[in-house]
Amino acid sequence: MRGLYRLLVNSFMVLAIFTTSSLGGGKKCIVPAETEVIPIPEEVFYIGVGLLASGLSRNCQCDINNILKDTTYGLFVKSGWNYNDYLAIEARWIHSPIEKDFSITKHYGIYLRPQYKVAPNINTYATIGYGRTEVEGAGDNNYDTLTRGGLSIGAGVEYSITDSWGVFFDYENLLYNEGIFNVNSNIVSVGVLYTF
Repeated sequence: MRGLYRLLVNSFMVLAIFTTSSLGGGKKCIVPAETEVIPIPEEVFYIGVGLLASGLSRNCQCDINNILKDTTYGLFVKSGWNYNDYLAIEARWIHSPIEKDFSITKHYGIYLRPQYKVAPNINTYATIGYGRTEVEGAGDNNYDTLTRGGLSIGAGVEYSITDSWGVFFDYENLLYNEGIFNVNSNIVSVGVLYTF
């Protein structure tokens, strides 16, 4: 039994020495790996600031006209992260306090932004996500505030002037037939964009 034990131990030692010397003991057996280095997608942050026009329409409980319309003007801010050339995540904030008639619109939201470059310096995109909108002058009691959260969609185009600076044009639908007055609200914005 002792002889069998010694034979097994010696066999394992010879096998271990042979394996170690063939794999790591000599440099002749090591072959360098030839692999292609895949670049990591460039991930960039951006911020945009612009001016907007917000259009609003709602039903009216009045004798003269069945539809009331208003246009307000204000500030548009967006900030996002380009995950890759085809998808970004974006946050938005708007405030249109310069009123033409009776309404003021405020909005903020978070969006997925599928995008596609139609030319090296022209990027087109769509936005879809959750937004919260407040419209003064469109609530349940004629001129109260209407507050709604839900789906918000839009589209836009960006033009790069340099690697960092660009301009954008954007459209977004905020409300569609909301509240007892069937309020509709859309914004159009234009501004400058800076990419980090």
